[in-house]
Amino acid sequence: MVFSRFIWSILTFVATLVGTSILLGIYAQKPEFPVTVSLLVVALVLETSALIWYLTRIRRDLLKLINAMSNDDPTMQFARVGSDPYFTAIHKGFNALIRDFRLVRLDREAQQRFFEETVNHVQFGLVAFNGKGEVKMINQAFLELFGIKSLVRLDELAPVSEDLPEFLKDFGAGKEILKKMALKGQSHHLIFLSSGFVLKGEQITLVSVRDISREMDQNELDAWQKLLRVLRHEILNSISPIKLIAGNLSERLQP
Repeated sequence: MVFSRFIWSILTFVATLVGTSILLGIYAQKPEFPVTVSLLVVALVLETSALIWYLTRIRRDLLKLINAMSNDDPTMQFARVGSDPYFTAIHKGFNALIRDFRLVRLDREAQQRFFEETVNHVQFGLVAFNGKGEVKMINQAFLELFGIKSLVRLDELAPVSEDLPEFLKDFGAGKEILKKMALKGQSHHLIFLSSGFVLKGEQITLVSVRDISREMDQNELDAWQKLLRVLRHEILNSISPIKLIAGNLSERLQP
């Protein structure tokens, strides 16, 4: 039904053009009607323009839809009130497509927000970068650990530690390295873990870093305490015979 209305509209345009052309042919042979001929020429031009505009309307609307999606603009809507039924049906489909696009965009933004909150929630540093050293993802723990506000390229870590950018770039996937570094004037023991994956045809390296200085200090303290207990035990064992001999000598030397 809708398509037939479109066909009838085209036929109406064509019939009008044919009628105007016939009248123009008739009056063009009569020199006494110059004004009528001029009006018919103008009418023929306007009718032709209207037909071209009508036939290219779908193309224009489709270009608007493509531009809206290319520019990530889901707010665009196609009017349907008072339109031709044929274009009303097309606009209804376009609006449904834009509505679905909006829902997909909202879902994508929600997933992105969830991902960012999850990454920032972890207590160890995370950074992902490509082969050019361009940072694709970084969490707040990494920034706080190295005392920086933002990071776009790994080379920006040079002020923190000169060898850190090259260390991360050369850090192959699946490795685990314990590295001692000076951060904020203090010595820290950092453990680096890495993994690799391909994203959109690009090799991405994901590195996690954790400061285990407290664990190292605690282990060192525990080791010293164990050593002191062993030494105390050995010293007491060594003193016991001396105390026994001293006691015997004291008894013998008494008058």
